[in-house]
This record gives sequence, C-alpha cells and structure tokens, in this order.
Amino acid sequence: MEKLISTEDAAELLRLRPQTLRSLRLKGGDPAFIKLAQNRVACSIADLEKWTEERKRRSTADLGPSRAA
Repeated sequence: MEKLISTEDAAELLRLRPQTLRSLRLKGGDPAFIKLAQNRVACSIADLEKWTEERKRRSTADLGPSRAA
C-alpha cells in the first residue's frame, strides 16, 4: 500500500497553501488524489513527485507538453 498524506501535509511538502491544492482539485490540473470519504482526501507521495516532475521546464517560455502547439 502506498503511503498517503493529508492535503495539509502535501501542501507543506510542495510549499503551497492547502487552499491552493483544494482549488486545483476543483479546477483540474492538481496532483492525483484519493477520496477516502465524503470530506476526506489524501495524496500519495509518489503521485506528488510525479506531478512535480511533469511541471519541470527549461525556460519560462516552455509551456510544457500539454500546451505546446
């Protein structure tokens, strides 16, 4: 089983506010999460690492693979 962490711990690890992760979750584009109960979600550290790797860029002009023409 993967190690799961709370939204608050994930935000601290990513140096974001928990509200930022909640907002991303509503809009899409967030790290993958697991819905444990109606008002409880968790993230795996592996998914957080994957999400950050996908956002690596070489320059500010680099839009990334999903937005490149």
